[in-house]
Amino acid sequence: MKALDITDELYKLLDYSAIYCSPNCCGLQAFEIHKGLLTRYLMDFGLDLYPKLRREIDSIYKEVKAAKVDLDEQEIGLVCKSRGATAQFQLTHEELEHFFLRWTRVFKQVEGSNAVPSYNL
Repeated sequence: MKALDITDELYKLLDYSAIYCSPNCCGLQAFEIHKGLLTRYLMDFGLDLYPKLRREIDSIYKEVKAAKVDLDEQEIGLVCKSRGATAQFQLTHEELEHFFLRWTRVFKQVEGSNAVPSYNL
């Protein structure tokens, strides 16, 4: 596993949540992964993004969790092909697993809240 392809929609959410620094510089510490931020993002850019983003994040989390990574694969890139062929940022396998686990939890927290309807995914 050298790279993971992500959609433009997911790239925009990740870019929106990188509020502290650039992921290329600070890794996981660049991101704010919180239900308030996700709710604000969905309210600003469309609640209809919720099911698609949640499915993609759940799928990537399962893929990363199941992946067997060679020791020479220190970092795995996230590539949004609509933004070019190179990785937008890279994290270690362990960081990616933790990153997408946190996102899956936050998506579950906001579903059924006042702003985000329940989608029964």
